Amino acid sequence: MKNHPDSLCGSLAHFMPVKDDTPELLYVNGKALLDPFPEGLQNRGKASANVLYNPTPLHVTPRQNRRPNGGTSTSYDGEFPMECLIGFGATPLPNNFAPQLLRRRMFYLGIRMGVLSVLDSCYAFEAAA
Repeated sequence: MKNHPDSLCGSLAHFMPVKDDTPELLYVNGKALLDPFPEGLQNRGKASANVLYNPTPLHVTPRQNRRPNGGTSTSYDGEFPMECLIGFGATPLPNNFAPQLLRRRMFYLGIRMGVLSVLDSCYAFEAAA
């Protein structure tokens, strides 16, 4: 965020499809949030910085109006991975995002490990103050 505060990389954020002044985050689509190293941990030393930061997102690209492909508002001409939105801005995620992501991860890991009893619990995690 210090070097490129207007550019984010990672999973796609989707907002409620309504036109209002305060867009509401609907969901974030991305398996990388659940399984950041699908090929296994043996190659984690070769992972790019955007992969290492994605597991704990703090910001999301704001809702955008439709524009032609390639339209951006930055003068940066370096290289980013293809999943990066360059010059589209950043806004903090809502406070309830982290606890919901933690619950989703627990369900995902429970299913992957065959511990289906985790699905019987619909408890909420408290957000850190």
